[in-house]
Amino acid sequence: LHGARRGLRVVLCEAGELANGASGRNGGQLHPGQRRDQIYLKETLGADAASALWTLGEEADALIHKLRGELSADCDWRPGLIEACHTEAHFDDAREYADYLEDTHDAPSQVLDKAALAQAIGTSRYVGGVRDPAGGHLNPLALAAALSLHAHLSGAHLHAPARVTSIAQNNTLTVATEEGERIVRAEAVLLAGNGYMRGLDPWLDARILPLVNHIIATAPLSESVIPGGEAESDTRAVIRYFRQDHLGRMIFGGGESFRRRPRDVATFVRPYLREVYPELARTPADAAWSGTL
Repeated sequence: LHGARRGLRVVLCEAGELANGASGRNGGQLHPGQRRDQIYLKETLGADAASALWTLGEEADALIHKLRGELSADCDWRPGLIEACHTEAHFDDAREYADYLEDTHDAPSQVLDKAALAQAIGTSRYVGGVRDPAGGHLNPLALAAALSLHAHLSGAHLHAPARVTSIAQNNTLTVATEEGERIVRAEAVLLAGNGYMRGLDPWLDARILPLVNHIIATAPLSESVIPGGEAESDTRAVIRYFRQDHLGRMIFGGGESFRRRPRDVATFVRPYLREVYPELARTPADAAWSGTL
């Protein structure tokens, strides 16, 4: 979209359908900051780099909201993000980090004790948490659809399915399409395959560890389990993350594997859902899916 708007001739070769991977099937949560926290980044990279990375994250969040407005993307945005801590030690760390962000980055948040957290997210499974008003959640497929449409209208050439099978040193791409092989010659190539990219760059291949994550979407619930409408993620190494969409469905991610997608994704995820929300254990599933990251 940005390249086409600036007058570049952009060709997108998408191996599956548009937004088939993480672009359309992620958990839909918008988290401020980076994958690592600011204390770690400051200690590891220095204060200047940590500050620059925080600013980069802020700009990324702002870009999402700018695009939602520019593209009139009806993607069910809801503000608010809660980190639910599953141990007292994690709760201590979360409170300290909340204070740190408010002191150093003027990023206010709200610490929730066990009772306040249970009231906010409808489960007493966690010992406490932190509410971040800067985060939130949306429908990622709806956002990706709006991006695709406006990239096309801006002059980008979108091809799907069109799997790139090889890239020569002169940036000549061999692309497999339904009509047969095609050749694309480019001045620059951007690789954006995440966990699905294989065989195009040996350097990247050696550094990608595919991990399969799983999500269930329940049937619409008669009552709101999360009164404030926030998204939640917890502090486990194998993270549980969940939110309710505009229809009232619980969108719950839980469980990871290094194996292929299980035959019945809903059955695979239900023990994790039952752990957090026992009353939803038998709620019918509208959909369930897996994705590689």
